[in-house]
Amino acid sequence: MLAARDAAEGGGPADATQLAVSPATLDMRVHFVCPDERVWPELRNDGSDAIDGARMSKLSGGILNSWLMRTCYHLRQAGVPASIGPEPRRDAVNFVSVRDFGRSQRPLDAFLLVPCGDAHRSMLADFRIFQNGVRRAGRDGATIWHWPQPGIVPRDPARGETLHVLGYKGRLLNLDAGFRSDAFVAALADLGVTLELDAFDGLLGAHDWNDYSGCDAVLAVRNLTHHDAAKKPASKLVNAWFAEVPAILGPEPAYRELRKGPLDYIEVTSPAEAVAAVKRLQQDAGLFRAMVENGRRRRRDFTEERLTALWLQTLAGPVAAAFRTWQSRPAPLRAARALAGLVAEAPARRLDRWRVRNGARLLPPSPQT
Repeated sequence: MLAARDAAEGGGPADATQLAVSPATLDMRVHFVCPDERVWPELRNDGSDAIDGARMSKLSGGILNSWLMRTCYHLRQAGVPASIGPEPRRDAVNFVSVRDFGRSQRPLDAFLLVPCGDAHRSMLADFRIFQNGVRRAGRDGATIWHWPQPGIVPRDPARGETLHVLGYKGRLLNLDAGFRSDAFVAALADLGVTLELDAFDGLLGAHDWNDYSGCDAVLAVRNLTHHDAAKKPASKLVNAWFAEVPAILGPEPAYRELRKGPLDYIEVTSPAEAVAAVKRLQQDAGLFRAMVENGRRRRRDFTEERLTALWLQTLAGPVAAAFRTWQSRPAPLRAARALAGLVAEAPARRLDRWRVRNGARLLPPSPQT
């Protein structure tokens, strides 16, 4: 069976007929490693109580929640009897969090699947999941897009095809300072547009990231190093498609990977370009409408159902093959490979942190610098 990266050729998951895999075809146990106190209440006791969109939105922050707990939830909903516990199992494919599972927890005789998110390339992993195809997955890896923001409340259609509110949803540190400066806010005000920041300082805070009802377009521009940007998901773009709003985005590789045409989003590299994009959308109702309609088509490839199918395909195909290969190796060889990963893990983390902070960045220097 083709790896998930091959299934995503052309900027999105393959047709649903290609992704149709029954949970019954999985011939290995799937286990999620999570401290007891961090397991969602709805996932306790081997159950999977239904979770509505608003509740899911509040639960899904951070890699452990968005990549382990949420994936466990959707797989269970699809019929996979996935288990959860604080320790890896020797008889299972073990999902572990790249930031919450460390070297001291790594057994020498357990198969680890690590969704890397926007973290480093885990050396503890026997199989890796990447959230875009920019990072090369290799033989022991695959690409699966990040889950979309749950419970999205789309833009109120009564707002028509006008643009009066430009919204940003995310951590404040992830919006380049030039795009929240007084000069930028004033330039938008001259167009009758308000910049609405649904954001907070730091890593955690209150938000309504699922509610786009009062938003007319979204803005998302980060001035990351190229190394850091290559690890990021296309979530702001996919969420805009679900929210039925045009997206004005920075030049990130994950956005470009999914781009099939000019209606997918408008790319900008400076506040002046963002202001010009807003003005263009205001003056061309046809463009505004076409971008919204295009988003409705594009989002079909990124629903929870389609991504669940992609997870099932990946587990039944490349993950199962890697697990069988791992099982066929003598125990001393498995231990030796695990030990090599233990040695390499800390240097990999340190190098990744250095490259995140150092090197060329996405945006050109501002005129003031």
